[in-house]
Amino acid sequence: YWNDRIYWGSGVSQKQAIKAALFGLALILLIAGAIRFMREGGFASAIGWMGAVGGALALIIERLTEVEGIPSRRRLKSRNKDELRLELKETFGVVPAEHQSKNELVRLLHDEYDRRKGRTKLWVRLKWLAIFAAVPVAFLLHLIGKTIYPIPQESLPEIEFGWYQYTESGLVLEEPDSLKIAVNDTDILNNEVRIPIQIALRRNDPWPLEVVRVELGYPKGMKVSPGGKARIDENESLILYEHSIGTLSEVDTYTPLERVDVVTIPFKFITDRTIVQTSEGIPHMTTWILGIEGFVDSKPIRFRVRVFCKNRPPIYGLVNIGLAGKFQFFTDVDEMAEIREGDELSEADRMLFVDEFAGAHEEDQWSQAVNPSGDMIRYRKLTTGDAVLQVLDVNDQRRKLNVDGDADGGVDFTLADSTGDGRADLKFVSTRYWPMVDWSENAAK
Repeated sequence: YWNDRIYWGSGVSQKQAIKAALFGLALILLIAGAIRFMREGGFASAIGWMGAVGGALALIIERLTEVEGIPSRRRLKSRNKDELRLELKETFGVVPAEHQSKNELVRLLHDEYDRRKGRTKLWVRLKWLAIFAAVPVAFLLHLIGKTIYPIPQESLPEIEFGWYQYTESGLVLEEPDSLKIAVNDTDILNNEVRIPIQIALRRNDPWPLEVVRVELGYPKGMKVSPGGKARIDENESLILYEHSIGTLSEVDTYTPLERVDVVTIPFKFITDRTIVQTSEGIPHMTTWILGIEGFVDSKPIRFRVRVFCKNRPPIYGLVNIGLAGKFQFFTDVDEMAEIREGDELSEADRMLFVDEFAGAHEEDQWSQAVNPSGDMIRYRKLTTGDAVLQVLDVNDQRRKLNVDGDADGGVDFTLADSTGDGRADLKFVSTRYWPMVDWSENAAK
């Protein structure tokens, strides 16, 4: 298919032009492959690979040259000066001067072969042109290939963060806008909120992420109970703790931090208690709590997150938590299941309700009027055996009895009279541990 037709009178045949094009294409692929290999496998490996392929390419070009009947310069240099002089004289009729060196004889002989085969200096220039053109084209191919198929070592790892909570059924992810921070009596009394940094990670990256480490950086002065290893910030502006994750190989599951940091934030609470009566006349201790500091505008909490992976650039992020205040109102029986007469009220319950507890030890007692009804409420706290009792009478009529049968500080059940006839017809049973409310006189007021 190829022929020796001369292009443009330049002395370059079709065969030589196609050879030059193939040479340039091979060189482009060689350089582009070396760049990619160097990025993924290291510089030394890329040099070795490029040298091996380059040597093979040079050998192929040399063989193609010899197919045309032209010996390569390497083969000509393997001969001695006498053999070169003899070939010049017998093949081309050229008698070289005696003082010419071996390199000059090789060049002269090679030029004579080029002249006989119609190869001019332009052919050599085409090869050099292919070399110079191959370098920018190879880098362009590298950039295009990096966009289509990114190099792991140069691309940021794709990681999705989530926030989880502990529930009775296990770990559950929370939506960022519905995150809830639980507080207890100690937090409220100390006017602070403790926030466990319960972060989980999921890999969205096409490659597994190895030796994953999460570094959390908190502002100086923030109170932190660490779960990770301490690190020192070179700028001394953050408190750093590092958490090891290991390998993120699954793409459809989140991996939580094994041990979490807990930050403590000052937060102003306002609380109060008061006694109210239901429409049935049963007294309840009500408590209301207001997180006043974040009630109008949420209180911002910020900390830095950095994720490190093996052979990948680190990623940085900033976590913002807005602590919003909330008003909460509850009574001392809110967390109990209500049982009406005829369901599970036993005769023992009714007998206990009317008992005067003559042998019990009285730990506390007080009486006061309740507005706006003006009813007089009398409160007594009694202990008998292992049981703790809270007895509430309204106008000298038993209306409510809280029972802690094992003195563990929690209410087991509550008996109440909703009709005012002195008999228990309501029972509230704790569905979980529910602490016995403080009905002392100071709390009641």
